[in-house]
Amino acid sequence: MVEISRSAGYTVFEAQSALEAAEIAERSVAKLDVLLTDVVMPGLRGPDLARRVSERHPDVHVLYMSGYAEGLPETQLPPNSTFLQKPFRFATLLERLKLVQRKA
Repeated sequence: MVEISRSAGYTVFEAQSALEAAEIAERSVAKLDVLLTDVVMPGLRGPDLARRVSERHPDVHVLYMSGYAEGLPETQLPPNSTFLQKPFRFATLLERLKLVQRKA
């Protein structure tokens, strides 16, 4: 996903864990447009990560992905977020990123 996103022209900050992602977001002075996170992860779940990131970057759009949420209803998503069911095609990811950009 990182390589595909970068090849499409996006600047990507890559993290090996949710805690590392939170640290990157907390240190970043650049505006973060999108947080792409899994819903279920060890250590810090996606919604918890999103809350931490949005404290420093309140306008960040969260793109949640999961193979377990099976049709997570839109009503369960926090404001300023989108859901992407795994598995997905890279083209689908890029389409969602373009949609998010239009909303920003």
